[in-house]
Amino acid sequence: MAKEFVSRSQIGFLIFLCFCLLILKHQAHARDHLKVSPGNCTPSYLGKHFHDVLPCYLKQKDKNYQWSVSAATEESVELDGKVLKVKVYPVSMKSLRWTVGEQEKVSDPVWEHRVTVYVPEKVSADTALLNINGGIIHWPEDQPDNNKRFTDALHFSHIAAKTRSVVVDLKDIPNQFLQFGDKKPLKEDALIAYTWQKFLDNPEKNYNWPLRLPMVKASVRAMDTVQALLKEKHIKIDRFVLAGGSKRGWTVWLTAAMDNRVSAIIPMVIDVLNLQDSMRHHFNSYQGWAPAIKDYHSLMHTLGTQPLTQLMEVIDPYSYLSQLAMPKYIINATGDDFFLPDSSRYYFNDLKGEKWLRFLPDLRHYILRMDQTLVSETIESFYGATIEDRPMPRINWDVSGQNLKVEASMPPKAMKLWTAENPEARDFRTSPDNPKVNRFKSEALKFHCHKSCRADVALKAPEKGWKASFVELIYPNPPYRDLSFTTWVFVTPDVYPEHSSKTAHGQSHP
Repeated sequence: MAKEFVSRSQIGFLIFLCFCLLILKHQAHARDHLKVSPGNCTPSYLGKHFHDVLPCYLKQKDKNYQWSVSAATEESVELDGKVLKVKVYPVSMKSLRWTVGEQEKVSDPVWEHRVTVYVPEKVSADTALLNINGGIIHWPEDQPDNNKRFTDALHFSHIAAKTRSVVVDLKDIPNQFLQFGDKKPLKEDALIAYTWQKFLDNPEKNYNWPLRLPMVKASVRAMDTVQALLKEKHIKIDRFVLAGGSKRGWTVWLTAAMDNRVSAIIPMVIDVLNLQDSMRHHFNSYQGWAPAIKDYHSLMHTLGTQPLTQLMEVIDPYSYLSQLAMPKYIINATGDDFFLPDSSRYYFNDLKGEKWLRFLPDLRHYILRMDQTLVSETIESFYGATIEDRPMPRINWDVSGQNLKVEASMPPKAMKLWTAENPEARDFRTSPDNPKVNRFKSEALKFHCHKSCRADVALKAPEKGWKASFVELIYPNPPYRDLSFTTWVFVTPDVYPEHSSKTAHGQSHP
């Protein structure tokens, strides 16, 4: 009887020990993905060392993380006369408990996400495309439950079938609407601005308030979930290419800076790295603030102050340049409602590693809603080239006076010069309140190739107002859409309104 008791005790202890080891292994595995692992994550330390706030937040254990998968469905994709099947796995994921939000009685502290995993019949890559997306998961009682209005869908099944790789759509970054106590429910920029204000009120105490933190952590958890799910299907995924637009594009940058599973990124319409310089340029160009950033208007007086500088240490991708050396395909819109087309100059040259720009002419901030096929096929083309390790051109440009020289390491199929003018304002937003801006027009550029290919362009100022110009280089990338790269946008004359003697680099503070 005694022997039987000891035997059962030993078995129970061994089961408990195995359980503990599994937990430790999972936690160690999660920590292994962090590019940096701060040794000190105490509140007193983080209240003064803001650069460590995000990695410390990602290191925090959270027992609320869990996921479940529903029955798979199947979608058909026609490619080259063949019909290919793509399995679609709907996953429900809880990523975290937003504990700082609970301090303000947030309505839904546990973040939930709809994750859809697209798996082609044959998977030929150990890299997956993770699209970080938005959506509404908590609708206020007085508003209709209509998620179709708030989702930006790529052609996910088509990308999966054509690239023969796994494609993932992660929705609900961030969770929204969220309500704090009896205040008005918030979403998107109003929600983000609320958390910025909390940080700015007391950075030393409220360092964990920026909404970017849980947005990044949820994206990291999505990668964990995809790997775990596909391991059950005997599919190994080691790396991810991240894509996302606007605030999700910002999340792409920060997730890539933190997690070593990210092998390349496609951030879209978030041309605001080095935010403080970019927003000064914004103000001086418009002589005020664009309507699109109305939720941040009340915060802009803090530009240049210590609290905003501390906030940028936490959330500006420009603070993590050394951790962003992976290939980067940065897609922007010339008519963006939020950001100026010539903001790239405030960060692009400082980026490490392979990098390319792609400006889409005449599109507003909402590029997927305006041209879903163009954006989806552009992402597909770069992603396909990346996972197949195809050679990519190095593109450089230099300006001397009004002369632009563009060089490429590989011969393009074509080069184009795109130009648009606004006779009244240094403003190229393609929005109803900016009717004077002309549509972009293109003309073929002559170029010559020896060891590299080169084109010379004269950046002439218009007789009245301002002109925006950029060069596009087009490369064949079969079986995908031609792959285009561009210079950044040059605005001539390079002066601000009412300050004709001051260049855009000699900035004044708003």
